This record gives sequence, C-alpha cells and structure tokens, in this order.
Amino acid sequence: MVIKKSGKIEPFSKAKIVTACMGAGATQKVAKKIANEIAKTATDKTSTSEIRAAILRKLKKENPAWEAAYLAHEKVKKK
Repeated sequence: MVIKKSGKIEPFSKAKIVTACMGAGATQKVAKKIANEIAKTATDKTSTSEIRAAILRKLKKENPAWEAAYLAHEKVKKK
C-alpha cells in the first residue's frame, strides 16, 4: 500500500513505475529492474513522493537524460 499526497491509500503498483520509467525513455528491462528495486524497499507507509524520489534517483543513475525527461513530462502533465 502507498499513501498518496491526498492521504488516500492505494495498492502498490510496479506496473505504474514501469510505465513511468518507460515514458521517460528507459528500456522495459531497466524499468522493471527499477520497479523491482523500489518494491523491495516499499512498506505500507511509503508515500508516493518517496517513490517518486526513488524513481528519479534510479533513472539518474542509469541515464541522466531519463531523469530530465521524467521531470519534463511532469511539468507538462501538471499544466
């Protein structure tokens, strides 16, 4: 389970992480690796902001351009 910014609790979804990573340019293999790594550390009290931060760290480690693409997508999505 993860805690959303609104306080709502929903099930943890590796698929959402894979989709987000691939949207930033990561390969499916790398996206699944990142999702699996985050799943190992996620608890029932993990917030979506903590998951976001972990995704950004791992994308940057794999390829800094993917981190930039993820952030750019967020800016467009919020408008």
